[in-house]
Amino acid sequence: MAIVSIGGTSGKPGTNLAVTVGAGGVPAGVLIVVVISCNGNATGPGTTTDSAGNTYHDAGDATGQSPIVTIGVQYAFNASALTNGQTITTSYTSQTYAVSAFYWDGAQTSSDPLVSAAGVTATGTSTTPSVTLNATPPANSLCVGGLALDATTSDTITQPGGFATPPNVFGTSGGTANTNSTAGGGTRIVSTAATYNPTLANSHGWALVGVAFRPPSTAVPWGWEVVGTQNPYVKMPAAVGGSPT
Repeated sequence: MAIVSIGGTSGKPGTNLAVTVGAGGVPAGVLIVVVISCNGNATGPGTTTDSAGNTYHDAGDATGQSPIVTIGVQYAFNASALTNGQTITTSYTSQTYAVSAFYWDGAQTSSDPLVSAAGVTATGTSTTPSVTLNATPPANSLCVGGLALDATTSDTITQPGGFATPPNVFGTSGGTANTNSTAGGGTRIVSTAATYNPTLANSHGWALVGVAFRPPSTAVPWGWEVVGTQNPYVKMPAAVGGSPT
């Protein structure tokens, strides 16, 4: 199962930001996740669209104060393919904002893979943002920690053990104090209520969303049993559905 960065962008000011898909494209059937960081009077959750017409859903959002920092995580599941040059576009109203997008090819496709009970948000000003999933997701789920900072991309974000990018870090630079915006975070395959707690090189206002997405079910349907050792096969037990034919 691969977790692959699609890309990202940032801007100030504006209402739309487009991430351009690169030569590798985005294959059909994957989960696309978009992390959005806003700084300054953001209106959220915003909207995300793409060139393939995929439908994006809101996984979670949170806004911290002093300064105003907003995080949004949006996703499309069982997505139609995107090709080189096509775009993923977010629409937010904000002083500055940044976007980071990636895909995972291990998500459930038959229905929405979001483990809604696990979602969690937090905000603060420190070097130690942290969230712990509110529920244990199914085994081999994808945990996403989406992070928004009122900082430039030159401020180092150290991932906690087991987590890695994507989402890659994208953001603005060159603004006055507390006016920049950086989007980033980390991902990890988990079977527990994981904690995402990166370390920041400097204290900043931050907003954090923790979410989980489930993989396809590998369970044998209820009432069936797997038998055999060399070449296993599945049969319906007589007590449930009669002898196999």
